[in-house]
This record gives sequence, C-alpha cells and structure tokens, in this order.
Amino acid sequence: MLSICIPIYNFEVEGLARALHQQLPPEAEILFIDDASEVYFQEKNQPICEAVGTYISLSQNIGRAQIRNHFLKFAQYDWLLFLDCDALIHASGYLSRYLDTIQSGFKGVICGGRVYGEKPPSPDQWLRWTYGVSLESQPAAIRSQQPYASFMTNNFVVPKEVLTQIPFEKQLTTYGHEDTLFGVELEKAQVPITHIDNPILNGDIETSDVFLQKTEAGIANLHRIVALLEDPQRFIDRVNLLRFDQRLRKSGLDVLAWGAYQLGKKTLRKRLIQGTPSMRLFSFYKWGYLREVGKRLS
Repeated sequence: MLSICIPIYNFEVEGLARALHQQLPPEAEILFIDDASEVYFQEKNQPICEAVGTYISLSQNIGRAQIRNHFLKFAQYDWLLFLDCDALIHASGYLSRYLDTIQSGFKGVICGGRVYGEKPPSPDQWLRWTYGVSLESQPAAIRSQQPYASFMTNNFVVPKEVLTQIPFEKQLTTYGHEDTLFGVELEKAQVPITHIDNPILNGDIETSDVFLQKTEAGIANLHRIVALLEDPQRFIDRVNLLRFDQRLRKSGLDVLAWGAYQLGKKTLRKRLIQGTPSMRLFSFYKWGYLREVGKRLS
C-alpha cells in the first residue's frame, strides 16, 4: 500500500529509519536514495538503511526535484510518502494516520505538516527557528484555507499515478521552490489536496548564516522557474515575494525601496544573522535580494 521515500543528502538518518521501522505495517516499504552524499554519510547510512529497507546510492547529484521523481523507478506500492531526511517522527501512530486517510477513499495528495521545538535554540539558529515557528508550523485547519499554497515537500503522501502524470520539474537542479511549483501544477490539474494534523518535527535547524544562504539560493531559483514557464502569472500569484515585487513596481515605490536596500544591505544581513530576527526585515531583505539577482540576470 505505502512506499516511504526518503531522499538523503549529507545527513545521518539512523533515528528516522528506526522510528519508521517501528511503525511499519505489513504492506509498506522504506526506500532510501542517496543523492551523491559525501562518503562519510554514505558509510554511516548504508548499514541501517539496508537493515530496514532498500538503499540506493547515486554517483552524481541530481537535485531535490529530480530525486523525488527517481523513486518512481523503485516504489512497488500505489501510494508514496515523502519525508525529508532530517525529519523526526515524534509521535506514535504517525504512519497509521496517513493510512487511515488513504483507506477512507481519498484520492489526492495528503499533507501532514511540520512543527518546531517550543524552546528557542542557540542564538546562532534564531533566524531559522523564528521563521519556522512563525510561518511553517501551522495546524491543518490553517493550512487548509490555502491548500495548494500550503503544500510542502517535507512530509506528504501522493498517489503514484499522480506523480507519474505530474512529476517535479526536472530542470530544477538547485535549491528552492520546487515544492511551490509542484503545488501550482497540482492546482492546475485539479488534483485534490487534504491537510491533516500529522506533523514531523524539524530535526535540523540550520544556523542563521546557512539558512540565509539557502534562502538566497531559493530566491535565485524563483527567477529560473519564472523563465521556464510559458505563462508564469499563476506561479507569481502563488509566491508572496514575487507578488509583492509586482505590486511595488506598479506603484513606482520600487526605486525608493531598492535604494534603501542598497544602502542598508550589509547592516541588515548582519542583523538577521547575529541579532534577534525580525520577519519584516527578513521579508525586505528577500525582496532586495530578488531585485539584485534580477538585475544581474538582465
């Protein structure tokens, strides 16, 4: 019934593997595909992955989007559960809650959500933690208000036939927003999404510096996605940052905002990394970086 699909890249998965194996029902399997991790991680992960499931190691990195499509070659069941390799299963009955939804007759995509620890981490992780708690840790009732916009790839179930018909964009080999584009494609194809309260715990809170670098990479990927699409407006409407940029340009205030960003970029970046992070300042930084990348590409 259920193929559990875990892409791995430079992360140890023993805890996740054991937690899933403890809950594994008879008609289920666990598949691990390593996306050309460093040798250290391959050597640490291979024994435990082979003990509880199937382990495949790729010789070349194919990226976060294409590796999810790659599971179609190996999954033997009709439903695929995708989990990020840094996920922590923190509650009993995790797999059974997904199986209950599947067995209820629902035919679309099922999203479980994510949560973060209640206690703030060390100060050098505040930006990632604050962002996650503020914007990502949402119950199903909130996520269901915008079901496609709330889609995330870290914890979801999809019918094999849906992923076969609507694969992740294979041209996206770098980090960022492949999940946003996939949500847009699901909406276009009228594939139903249901959100349930079955969250994983984010087990790897990056330092503020690393998270900011990943955010910048994701913003650069927004430009790549827009360039790929014949009609990008639906995607633009789905991404708050792109929608805000469009409105700011129409208002004519983008020139003033761009000037403020250029003057304060270094100070703003330092404050996000070292200080108590403000989500408003973070949003402004992201807009400025979006414009900066756009100017480099033009």
